[in-house]
Amino acid sequence: MKGDDADQGTRETSSQYLKIARHDTSYVFYTSNDGHEWNFERHFSLNTDVGVQIGFTAQSPLAESLEVTFSDISYKGERFKNY
Repeated sequence: MKGDDADQGTRETSSQYLKIARHDTSYVFYTSNDGHEWNFERHFSLNTDVGVQIGFTAQSPLAESLEVTFSDISYKGERFKNY
């Protein structure tokens, strides 16, 4: 697996949306403050014959504490028409 490195800065909102689009071995990540307007974050390939599993984590390296809730998680087993 060839990795990538990205630093997307800080988020100034109390909530953040994540969308992951996949086509074959290509993955595209998007984020949004409102769930309607999406910003491209990164694209990478993951070449593997093993099934892929996705999990969620959050971090705040400069804060003394962090409380996170993941919600509204959904999956669509269909091809995206527009990345």
